[in-house]
Amino acid sequence: MDLNTYVTFAIALLAVVALIYLVAWAMGRIGVVHRMAGRPGKERRLRVKESLALDAKRRAVILDCDGNEHLVLLGANSELSLGKLSSKTENNDEAEAIEDGDVSRRQRAETA
Repeated sequence: MDLNTYVTFAIALLAVVALIYLVAWAMGRIGVVHRMAGRPGKERRLRVKESLALDAKRRAVILDCDGNEHLVLLGANSELSLGKLSSKTENNDEAEAIEDGDVSRRQRAETA
């Protein structure tokens, strides 16, 4: 191989790398990356609070959606909602009732 082949290879490599950077820059300017990642600047509504591997194929996950927590069992080929957990406001009311020692507030918190 002569020097001309190496120069052609280097120029082609630089052109491909420049093209990749140009496409990435254009996608950033258009906002494609932000649309794929969700709403920029706003808090996400759905979060994974905690995850626990039960075995090789199953996982228990606590999802938080708009302040409500849901327990979900994820398997290799299935998903199962095990139920809604108590929300943050219910937990706060119950905790305040227990701290204050107010029986009526504790009963209201348990029935909510």
